[in-house]
Amino acid sequence: MSRHCWLPHRGVPSVARELQRRGHSLWIVELRGSGRSIPPAKAGKKWDYSFTDYADLDVPAVLEKVRELTGASSVDWVGHSLGGMVGYTRLTRHGAESIEKMVTLGSPLELGKE
Repeated sequence: MSRHCWLPHRGVPSVARELQRRGHSLWIVELRGSGRSIPPAKAGKKWDYSFTDYADLDVPAVLEKVRELTGASSVDWVGHSLGGMVGYTRLTRHGAESIEKMVTLGSPLELGKE
């Protein structure tokens, strides 16, 4: 979900550009605390967010904005690494709702076993 994974970089083909070429509308989301997102209020607390924060607060805001701007009733979610894990969390907690399809790349289904 970070722009670093999706945009062209030093001759590496861009998944985002290829999907756009095929007619898809793309929205790259940088989750709170990373990339160009607004920094946290407290200095030094860069990664003080949980999967549920992302899934319960951020994903609905993203989906609502994309649907508002595109007029789409649902969206397809493509998530890389953390983006896929956030997608899993969203689907597990809230069902598909306005997510039509989801594809994940390099996103583990399980984090460690005890």
